[in-house]
Amino acid sequence: SQTLLDFRSSPHALDTACYVLFTPGVVASPMASFQCCAALQASALAQWGSLEHDRRAGLASMCWQRVAAAADGTSSSPLPHVVRSALLQTCAVLWKRGWPCASAQEGGWEPGVRTGLFEAIARAAGEA
Repeated sequence: SQTLLDFRSSPHALDTACYVLFTPGVVASPMASFQCCAALQASALAQWGSLEHDRRAGLASMCWQRVAAAADGTSSSPLPHVVRSALLQTCAVLWKRGWPCASAQEGGWEPGVRTGLFEAIARAAGEA
């Protein structure tokens, strides 16, 4: 378990987790994918202030798109339920982290990003 904690706090955890979770053709075990979700969440929160606004929005968007693709069957690789749940939780945590800040410079979401989130949720709810 110390190895996993060390991985989550490493400077390359965010990029490694994104590579494993979002690169087409990369196949990881459910446990490895689950741990990458945890690493992505921990690393993104730890680096939040130093991440560019587009990178923060991109992370939340990639999480949402991966979960949505797995849910509607358009993903080329299946996503186990435990991984899908962890990825959805990570998406929610990232959105929540950026919500209370007044501006993108403070780590918050620009109005267009918030609108996009609500539109994506409305589309997903309409398809369910």
